[in-house]
Amino acid sequence: MPSNIEFKARVHDFEAASEIARALSGSPPRIIPQEDVFFSCVLGRLKLRILGGQRGELIHYLRDDVSGPKQSLYTVVPTSTLREPRKLLADALGCGVLGREGNARDRGSGHQR
Repeated sequence: MPSNIEFKARVHDFEAASEIARALSGSPPRIIPQEDVFFSCVLGRLKLRILGGQRGELIHYLRDDVSGPKQSLYTVVPTSTLREPRKLLADALGCGVLGREGNARDRGSGHQR
């Protein structure tokens, strides 16, 4: 199972942070509009990530509920349809909770706004 390290940080000067990220990765951050619909599951977390309204990713991940940096083990399944997977998950697991994010991410460094 692939993994990453996640940490949350407040950035008071996004432009300065973007310049550092750009220098480290060699590419500028880009906005990735996304909606995450979370579903209850017995083990870990499960979400349907809607990307641009046309495609998505079903993501299951395991992550401890602790503050500070934490490892996430995850599996991602891309989908070219959204309505059917969302309905199936809602029918099977209960209605999902919607969370909207528009993240600016630097794919190389993982920096996001």
